[in-house]
Amino acid sequence: MANSCINFRRVLALFCVIMGRFGGNLALNLGAFGGVYIASGIVPRFMAFFKTSDFRAAFEDKGRFKDYVHDIPVFMITPFNQGYYEQALICIRR
Repeated sequence: MANSCINFRRVLALFCVIMGRFGGNLALNLGAFGGVYIASGIVPRFMAFFKTSDFRAAFEDKGRFKDYVHDIPVFMITPFNQGYYEQALICIRR
C-alpha cells in the first residue's frame, strides 16, 4: 500500500476501528469465548496495516467489560485456511 494518499489511509483506519467496535459488540452479545473469526475478502489485502491499526483497541473498548473481551482471541480466515471457513458454513447450515 503506497503512502501517497493520506485520505485512503484515514478511511482504512476508520474502517478498522468500526470493525473492531462491531466485533467487540458481537463478542459481548454472543458470548464468544472461543474467539471471533474475520472472514473477509477485504482485510487480507491490507493485513500489515490491519495488524498495526486500532482494531484491537476498539474491540476491547467496552467499559466495564474490557477485561472480558481482552481474553477473546480474534482470528483471520485467509485463503490459506479457507477450508476451515467452508467447514464452519456447513456447520452453521445444519
